[in-house]
Amino acid sequence: MTATKNYAALSDPARNSQFGRNWTDPSHRKPAPAGASATAEIVAGVEYRQKIERVYALGARCFAELLAELGVEKAIMPIIHEKLELYGNIDPEALRLLDGDKFWPAPLHEVRRVS
Repeated sequence: MTATKNYAALSDPARNSQFGRNWTDPSHRKPAPAGASATAEIVAGVEYRQKIERVYALGARCFAELLAELGVEKAIMPIIHEKLELYGNIDPEALRLLDGDKFWPAPLHEVRRVS
C-alpha cells in the first residue's frame, strides 16, 4: 500500500517546521519589470479576466481548491498563506469606495505592448 502525503499538514506552518524555509531567501523571488507592474499587466488581459470571473462564480470552495492545487504543485503554499493573510486584512468598504472590487471596463480589443 502506498502512503499518501498529508498536504494540509505540509502547508501548515504550525505542523511543518520546513514550511517557510525555502521562501525566506529573497533570491527565490523574481523582481517586477522596471516601469510596470507585472500583476497589473496580467489582470488587464481580457482572457485572464474572463477565466477569473468564471472560477469566481463557482464560489469560495472552488477558489480554495484552485489555490491549494497550485500551492501543492508548485510548492508555494507559504506564499499563498502569506498573500491570503495580506488580502484578508483589506478593508472591504474601503476597497468598494475605491472601485477596487471590480474590473475596469474591458477595451474593445486587447492592446499588447511591443517590446
